[in-house]
Amino acid sequence: MERSVANKVATQHKLLKSQTSAAHSAIEGGQSSEAARRVERLARTLELHLTLEEEHYFPQMRTTQPHLADELDRLLVEHVELRDVLRKVIDLLSGDDLSGGGAPVRAEGAA
Repeated sequence: MERSVANKVATQHKLLKSQTSAAHSAIEGGQSSEAARRVERLARTLELHLTLEEEHYFPQMRTTQPHLADELDRLLVEHVELRDVLRKVIDLLSGDDLSGGGAPVRAEGAA
């Protein structure tokens, strides 16, 4: 049975929440090498997910539900912001700075 794009997106959302929680736990626990590993894994998964949405799901939605164009544009801006936050967290963790890394991951995990 073929899974729909919407089903794939929903499944990835669950995975991203799980990975965000794991990264946050490692950061809060002061495990800098583990935190860096988990945040990098989260960043890879997020990039795959955002690409799926941007290249497949959003164009499909624009075609089938054009009234959602403004919302899709807002989500694209949010994608840029998510990528930026993760880059900042990775930069903080690469310097073994756990003092500032938890807040952005915590903020994103709550979404």
